[in-house]
Amino acid sequence: MMEPNLLLQTARVATRYCLPNGHGELPHVMQLLDAYLDSFSASWTIVTAYERTKSLCCVQFVAARELAEVQDPFYKRWLLNRTAEDAARGGDLPAVRWIMESYLPVETVDNVTDVAAANGHLQILQWLYDHHRQRVRFGGVEMCGALEYKNERVVRWLRCHAVPRVECRNDVLRSAAKAGNLDVVQWMCEEFGLDGAAVLKVAVRCCQWETARWIIERFSSTGPLLDMYFAAHHGVLSFMKYMAARELGGFYTGTLVVAAAYGHLDVKWLHQDRGLMLTVDVMKEAAQDGHLNVVKWLFETSSDLCDSSVL
Repeated sequence: MMEPNLLLQTARVATRYCLPNGHGELPHVMQLLDAYLDSFSASWTIVTAYERTKSLCCVQFVAARELAEVQDPFYKRWLLNRTAEDAARGGDLPAVRWIMESYLPVETVDNVTDVAAANGHLQILQWLYDHHRQRVRFGGVEMCGALEYKNERVVRWLRCHAVPRVECRNDVLRSAAKAGNLDVVQWMCEEFGLDGAAVLKVAVRCCQWETARWIIERFSSTGPLLDMYFAAHHGVLSFMKYMAARELGGFYTGTLVVAAAYGHLDVKWLHQDRGLMLTVDVMKEAAQDGHLNVVKWLFETSSDLCDSSVL
């Protein structure tokens, strides 16, 4: 097979020097040149074409030359869905429009709204809503991606145009807690009667302290103690004290170790107020990460922590 650059150079020479002047368009010649340059359409699908080029023209070129084995309806539906998702991911509305209206104009497309929402492409969502609402999924979990990727405009639009169905609401609540979107957490709990306590652990694990506080106060949360590892990791002493006052926080040796490892003098409170034991591991973690202020306090409090393994 001729090298791609040489192939293109050959075509340039032919079109520039070998065609007669003043004869207008020569469509039969262009078709021959297309065939000569086409070294890929036999092995590419529209998915391959879009992934490699992001070009609608290339997708159309390949679609017009699909092989017989590509005509299987289930396979074509997969190609439709996958290419629509890729185009929606990049915010390519012209490509989404052509795929939806020209490739398979009546088939349903499964995940295009989820992908568009997660990537913040409101113009694609609006076009799908206006023109193909019956072929795509609205009111599912598309708000989850928008929440987790902080696409606030998309979240607001979905709240107005695509309220989650009953079976999807717990997923949306979980994503809202994960993202710390207190407004959506409150909406899901108060408008639809969901139990916010079910996602308290998610909010704490994802360091969404304001959301966690609201859930605790709104639902009077009780149950197993919540590990304060993540609060200690980020040095959020105020939240640890808040949880301790309500007897909801779980404080363990690992809590003290991670606070020291990240240089938080919360180790003082964890030791003095919560009674966590100072160990050589605590000193070692603080020392190896260069947290001198923590090392000094640990040494002043218990000098026997500084053994040969620390040095």
